[in-house]
Amino acid sequence: MRSAKEAVSFPLPTILERSSFQVGTLHVDPSRNLIESDTDQVVIEPRIMDVLCTLAEHQDEVVTRAELIERNWSVRFGGDESLSRAVSILRKAFNSLGETQFIETIPKRGYRLLQPVRGLPTSGEETSARMVDSRAFLDEASSPTLPPNFSVAVTPVRCVSGRSDERLAADIGHALVEMLARTPHLWVAAYATNFGDKLEEVEPRELGRHLNVHYLVTGSLERDGGRIRLRIELIDAITNAFILSWKFEKSANHFKADLEKFILDLSTPIVSEIQISQASSAHLLQKKDRDAYEIIQSTEMLRTVYCEGRAREIVAHLEHLLEREPENALAHSSLAVQLAQNVVSAWSDVPTEDLAKANSHITKALKIAPRDADVEASAGIVAFMAGKGEQASYFLKRSLQKNPNNPHALAVLGFQLGVRNADSEGIDMIRAAEKRAPNHPRYPIWAHYRASCLMAAGFPEEAIAAQRQAIERNPNYHLNYILLATSMVVLNRPEEARAAITTALDNARRYSLEDWMRLLEAFPQLYQTQMSSSELFEKCRNVWPTEAKSDQADRDYG
Repeated sequence: MRSAKEAVSFPLPTILERSSFQVGTLHVDPSRNLIESDTDQVVIEPRIMDVLCTLAEHQDEVVTRAELIERNWSVRFGGDESLSRAVSILRKAFNSLGETQFIETIPKRGYRLLQPVRGLPTSGEETSARMVDSRAFLDEASSPTLPPNFSVAVTPVRCVSGRSDERLAADIGHALVEMLARTPHLWVAAYATNFGDKLEEVEPRELGRHLNVHYLVTGSLERDGGRIRLRIELIDAITNAFILSWKFEKSANHFKADLEKFILDLSTPIVSEIQISQASSAHLLQKKDRDAYEIIQSTEMLRTVYCEGRAREIVAHLEHLLEREPENALAHSSLAVQLAQNVVSAWSDVPTEDLAKANSHITKALKIAPRDADVEASAGIVAFMAGKGEQASYFLKRSLQKNPNNPHALAVLGFQLGVRNADSEGIDMIRAAEKRAPNHPRYPIWAHYRASCLMAAGFPEEAIAAQRQAIERNPNYHLNYILLATSMVVLNRPEEARAAITTALDNARRYSLEDWMRLLEAFPQLYQTQMSSSELFEKCRNVWPTEAKSDQADRDYG
């Protein structure tokens, strides 16, 4: 392996350790590569955001082209063309948000940001909002520094079969960076196309060190007649370990015609695998060394084998985290989701109180971080579980508009549309989430969602197949069996319904006939195309195991 001084040179990104700020009437969030107005938003490439931040740091001053190139590309590998493209994209972004007079061109000199900047610390302030040039990490005299845990770089896609597809390869690389950059808490290095043939000479660990990222996405593109084969790999640049690869083979026209959907099918599993990798390794750290986001992601992994015991663990972990960081919006929103889920799963001893707590936590999370896509996704999930359909759709759609790489938000929105509206689009959303992120910790529950939508659409046989998939993915979750029993009742298969109920009670002994009736009352869409409530409830009473019946079952649900 080469030493730092022997390593091949290439453009080095600027790492932004900066909170959001205002430019004129617009809100700028560098960590999410986001520019927002009151009514709309634009996501830009990380390098383009670096240029904007450089101009903002020198507000009302002329920044020369040479300074901008040196700061954001390096003199050797930057260039006028790259800078001109960056400024053009920024102007288009401002125009799309209804603003025009933002960047002034000073002929033969450079550029000046015209609008006032607020919320950006001055250079003399001691603050985490400073700019850190990643070249410092190449100085052997500097102390060794690990890259951010949730950080990734996309290297240029190599054209194996010649130069004819270089434009398509570049489009894929740029689009993938832009899509990954929309993920909250994930730092994405700027996309550099100037590696040339040097890329293959650098080992992943050294390349990650140069780019100051934890993960690398590499790829190759090969043409075979009218078809194109694309291979993408995700690598841990710290351990030099291969994580996962994806292979695609489609016609060239297909790649070009539906590039955005294809990129989303690729970026979502990349984000999911990075989160899983980090969560899986977080337990190796001392508790004091884990940051809040790592703790939350590690807690998410408990959902892989979901049951009442795991649900209680999740609540305990999040409550402990909030004792340490009471203003952590993501911890509040994650706890709100779990408390609401416990009520729906009949795992709460005090459902009214827990729902009130869930609403309190999500309200606080939204107050702390009103623009955070993950917080908005949690707000949508809590609203859905509380039966507030319109509110759920509002938050979930807002979240996915900002971060389309969240497969669980997509699946829950699909669940919402599919159950409440019997919308086939909802089923397609859930299937898309399952396709994109099969290793996601919530993947097992998505088949349960799909089964519910199929029941609401009046397809009980297909719903049973989906319910069996849900059981296969997680045999410990009792509601999978409860939903299966409901389908069996609808199809007049009482013995199979009774067997499913018996297995559900083996997993959740406290679950009662009243809990089942309450669930069916909350979601009449699951059966109303097949039979009336009174008919279904009577059949449910008849299949409930005699030894499990409680005094509460005497209530007249008809």
